Amino acid sequence: MIRMKDNPAIEHIVSKSRFIGQCFDISHKDDISIVLHQLKKEHPKAHHFCYGYIIDDTHQGFEDHGEPKHTAGKPILEALIQSKVTHTLCVVIRYFGGVLLGASGLTKAYRDTAYETLKHTTYDTLQLYQLFEITLTYDLYHKIKRHMESLGNIVYENFTNHVQIHLQTTHDIKTIKQQLYGIQKITFIQQLYV
Repeated sequence: MIRMKDNPAIEHIVSKSRFIGQCFDISHKDDISIVLHQLKKEHPKAHHFCYGYIIDDTHQGFEDHGEPKHTAGKPILEALIQSKVTHTLCVVIRYFGGVLLGASGLTKAYRDTAYETLKHTTYDTLQLYQLFEITLTYDLYHKIKRHMESLGNIVYENFTNHVQIHLQTTHDIKTIKQQLYGIQKITFIQQLYV
């Protein structure tokens, strides 16, 4: 999974209009209203807050926010699609400079700002891990601890009348059971991207 690491704001001036682009990491469509609320507080005199978003292959969209239909949000979304990103909201804020740009001029300004914004946004590739809780006896713990460490990261250990371990790994539960023969109990806790 690819997730956003750094998201600087990028600014363009086109015929006296100021275009400010910035990308944001989102997980749900509901995140968009939170981002827009904050941006509107930061830019109270801006005229348009246009955006495109892609969460995954089936959740994507755009908003022209008062600009002529398909001249703002759609070119932003097209830039996102071309960039092959997910979980990304790209907002382009426009301060109107008094000069009408026409449909093609608007489309070009929003598209160029979105591409430039995406060019300066950096991403990390995250790995999907499984987190398991493993319960075992003390004598077995000492025998297989190194083997557990070769399967992943031990992120938690608790020593009571038995040993309880949380193992973060890329392996599935079947592989863990095969590799760690003799464990008393193994329970799936969650999946996480790291």
